[in-house]
Amino acid sequence: DALQHFGNEHIRLLVVQHLYAWSYAQTEHFVGDSLVLRQFCRLGFDPVPHHTTLMRWSNLVQPETLHRLLDRVTELARSLKVTRGRKLRLDSTVVETNIHYPVDSSLLADGVRVLTRTIQRAKPILQETLERARTLFRNRTRSVRRVTKQLIDAARRRSEQATQDLKHCYEQLLELTQQVVEQAEQVQEHLQTKRERETDRASERLYETLQSNIPRVKQVIDQTKRRVIDGESVSASEKVVSIFEPHTAIIRKGKAGKPT
Repeated sequence: DALQHFGNEHIRLLVVQHLYAWSYAQTEHFVGDSLVLRQFCRLGFDPVPHHTTLMRWSNLVQPETLHRLLDRVTELARSLKVTRGRKLRLDSTVVETNIHYPVDSSLLADGVRVLTRTIQRAKPILQETLERARTLFRNRTRSVRRVTKQLIDAARRRSEQATQDLKHCYEQLLELTQQVVEQAEQVQEHLQTKRERETDRASERLYETLQSNIPRVKQVIDQTKRRVIDGESVSASEKVVSIFEPHTAIIRKGKAGKPT
């Protein structure tokens, strides 16, 4: 039962997030910066949970759990005579998420940037035990920027050669991204070992960040391979359109026959 994993402060943090339509990262920042929200969330002067932790908590709330929570809220509201609870009104307004246009190349670059940043932050923590692991902390962002620039130049040209160059650039970009994912997985294993040996908040946060971002980057790699390399049409439900706002869904605007 997901409710058993939740404390009062967990529920309140998620309520605040939905109330103000904040992202998980914004919730962490704004709650940490507000004495009023800290008091409401029963945090006191304790550190605000990391945004990846908030994301994990929200994933625990399945439909059955949500229905039980809503029933309890309705029960309390009726007992306090705030409402009679005879009618239910739903708001199905679609809210646009704050993301850039979801191009596969930019999603791969975002994934490399996020994973590399986390790897570099783990370097001071792991360097004492992994002094010879230079390739583990190698920074490939410059190579990715170079290939991305070549890809953009190829996409602007209209020729058969440009199409081949575009595919070749995507192959290079996929290879670089896969290498960074493998680095991140190794760093994650070492962080896990460190967590088992000693309690370290910094290691915990870095581990959780990798745990949430590695699967997303892998999914971007998979959808790019299928679409660009294999020429397959990938359905909207199988796509990740943002590394930072993974809950974003693609909707169809206009007539059904028009492209999304």
